[in-house]
Amino acid sequence: MDNDILIIDKPEGIPVHPNTYVNPAKTLVNKLAKITGREIYSVHRLDSVTSGVMVFACNSTAAAGLSRCFKERVIGKRYIALVRGYIEGTGTINIPLRPDKGRDPQEAETRFTSLCTTEIPEPIGRYAAARYSLVEAELVTGRPQQIRRHFQDVNHPVIGDKAHGDRDHNRFFRERFGSEGIFLRAYRLSFPHPNDPGSTVTAIAG
Repeated sequence: MDNDILIIDKPEGIPVHPNTYVNPAKTLVNKLAKITGREIYSVHRLDSVTSGVMVFACNSTAAAGLSRCFKERVIGKRYIALVRGYIEGTGTINIPLRPDKGRDPQEAETRFTSLCTTEIPEPIGRYAAARYSLVEAELVTGRPQQIRRHFQDVNHPVIGDKAHGDRDHNRFFRERFGSEGIFLRAYRLSFPHPNDPGSTVTAIAG
């Protein structure tokens, strides 16, 4: 944290912003304001079920600068995800996503790199063995639940995703490993510092 920005490793299960179903006092923005004693400005989002690195602005000038960086897509956002099935090499998912019912689909682009694959000799669903891939995903655009929806669209849903995932594989991880959460983590964020656009800040979550 400095006078302009606050970087945190967000835990899963905490909503960033208030909405119809969330008490504002229980949001991350409110909690951070209480901890720091300062007004905190949210400049991007992370699903409540997803953990990982986030940046917040500590004043309106920094908020405007960071928001401009996100709008101009000069922010680097990378995630690690465990998905169903084998994915090899690198690729790009270009599938427009509808933000809300009744609204037109918006451009959405996710780049990915396969890090490793594995097979578990367990019959799940209609297959004799379960195959998984660990992938790095980079957001080019930032649509709601983009990574989760994109990997579902290409038949490789994120493990543990209750909204867009595979029910049988989620149950297997829950019963075998006691895992209740989603296997998706924002691990790297890089951006120009709002008070010094010539410098780049890189934040990495362990």
